[in-house]
Parts: sequence; C-alpha cells; structure tokens
Amino acid sequence: MSLNTLDCAASRTETSRSFYSSTVAEFLATDCATIVGQLARRHAAVHASAVAKQVHAWETEIELLRSAFEKIGPESQDWWILLEMPLLRLGKRIDAILLIPGIVAVIEFKIGASDFKGGDRIQTERYACSLRDFHEASQSRLVVPILCAEKAPDQVFVLTETEGVAKLIEANAATLGQVFTLLAGRHNPSAVALSARSFDASPYRPTPTIVEAAQAIYAGHEVSEIGRGDAADAELRETAASLRKITADAETYQRKVICFVTAAEQTAVPPVISIAAFPFRRIQDRSLRHCTS
Repeated sequence: MSLNTLDCAASRTETSRSFYSSTVAEFLATDCATIVGQLARRHAAVHASAVAKQVHAWETEIELLRSAFEKIGPESQDWWILLEMPLLRLGKRIDAILLIPGIVAVIEFKIGASDFKGGDRIQTERYACSLRDFHEASQSRLVVPILCAEKAPDQVFVLTETEGVAKLIEANAATLGQVFTLLAGRHNPSAVALSARSFDASPYRPTPTIVEAAQAIYAGHEVSEIGRGDAADAELRETAASLRKITADAETYQRKVICFVTAAEQTAVPPVISIAAFPFRRIQDRSLRHCTS
C-alpha cells in the first residue's frame, strides 16, 4: 500500500464516529502497530489514556481478523471493516463491524474467554438490535451478531434471521474464518454498496433516557451526538443559544436561574443539557427566576 493510501485511510478515520475504518484490502496491508496506534489515539481522546490491557486486546483482535480474512481470500478484499464503533445510547462500542453486500456483521470479541457467557450473548444481540432499530443504513440489510470467544469450544452455526436480525453466531479464534465464509455465501451481490464512510455518516437515532444522555455527555460526547434522535441539530443549537443567553443575563444581573427545557413528544431535548453545558457555579445566589424554553 502506498503512503498516500495510508494517509487517506487515517484522515477518513479521524473524522468518523468509528475509531478505525478501511476496506479489508487496506486492513490486511496495514501494519498492526499502525492500526493499534490509530485506535489508541481515539481511545485516549475519550478516556484520557489507552491502558495496556486494551491495547493487547486490540492486537489480538486484529490478528484474529487477519487470519479469518486470509481463509476467505480475494473475495473479501472489497468488504469494509470498522473498529470500535460507538453506540451512544448504550454507552458502548462495537468491537468490529464488517460490511458485506447486503449484510452488516456485528462482531464482539472476548479475548481469552473459554466459554460463551449468557451476558456476552445478550450484549452482542443487543448491539445488533440497536443497529436494526436505530441505524438507518442497517435497516435495509441483514444484521448478523457474532460472538467470538477466543478459546471457547467449536459450535455449529447456521444463518437464520428474524425481523432483520440473524440468530447469534458463536465463534472462536479457529472458526471465525468459517463464519466469514458462511456470510460470503449469503451476501447479496445486487445490494447497494455500503462503504465505511456511508455507514459512519448514516443517521443513528436512538432516544436516550436522561441518565444515558448524562453518561454520554460526561464521557466526552458532543450534545449534538446524543440528541440527534430527539431533536434536529438546528433546534439543539437554538436551544443551546437561548440557555447561554439566560446564563449570561443571570451572571450580569446577579440572579439565580433554573431552566426547564421541554418540547413536543419525539423531539424533546434532554433536560440535562442545561445542567451539563451551563454550570451553576457561575451564578450568584441573589434572587430566583424560573425560565422555560
């Protein structure tokens, strides 16, 4: 791979929601350390530091994916892969997403695991259902949840679906390639091509609870990201501007203000926005005014 291709891949990832994305061909041609470095930079921006345990997990996951793709051969070269894709409503990240014509494969790795735990099964299935229910590009494709427990015993797997989501497939380090081969045999060559950029940019419209919204804010996400399912960006900006003005007036006139943010059903802006974005420590305890927006 040329240096220009690597630079383009890095630039694409820096501006995407996922921590890393590329075609399978680029993924296989890129040094493992380069991919881990990209993941670590994005991880550090959100969590302050990339711990050694997480870096080791990424290295193992990359090697498992490389080995699985090599078993398929050239057929997988034009597929796309995304690593560490955030699901803001759940406050989690999907380990890997594989984009195959007509299929969105959701892969959850459990490095070092020797069995398939019930909680891990539920976690992986929940990721797949979240994409089907809230992610626009996934809704027209088959979403396949794959739980890869590195050292677990071999399982028999078949590809069956219910309402757009396949039955959970359980794989290990040795059988992940067989799972990819199964998906290759079921792909839809006439499906509209979906790149990592298109997948990343596709609207994801969950409706977060107040607690989930607050968790997302304090994890470093932008207000617009967690509110995309509840209000248009323009409405969010208008609401934020109104709150900033109220806060500035309160500081100028030495008043204490409580803001209640409400809106029509299906477009409500999370009330915690006013709390997170406008700290009350700026306002002096002189008088009290109630403001509604």
